[in-house]
Amino acid sequence: MTIDLDERRRFYAEEIEATSHLRTPGLVEALATVAREHFLGPGPWLVKGESDFGAPPRLTPDADPKHVYHNLAVGLDPARQLFNGQPGLVSLLIDTLALAPGWSS
Repeated sequence: MTIDLDERRRFYAEEIEATSHLRTPGLVEALATVAREHFLGPGPWLVKGESDFGAPPRLTPDADPKHVYHNLAVGLDPARQLFNGQPGLVSLLIDTLALAPGWSS
């Protein structure tokens, strides 16, 4: 069974919604529809998960974008320890803002 990238993004969004208890439907929809890989350099990617605290980043097996649709921080500039952040935590922080359509500061 093959899961296409759109289905993978949708599952990823629903998983982050469930594990981070997100309440903002637009945020969940953004996770499901915005291509995360477009904001990263080319793969394979260096990634870190919650259990990798203090450990070096791991390299994804290849450049298939499916590898970034997990609750992983992805290296933007690993030499400087610059990672994009774990989606579960970043989404939770955005969710606490309780943003709504049309909101502006």
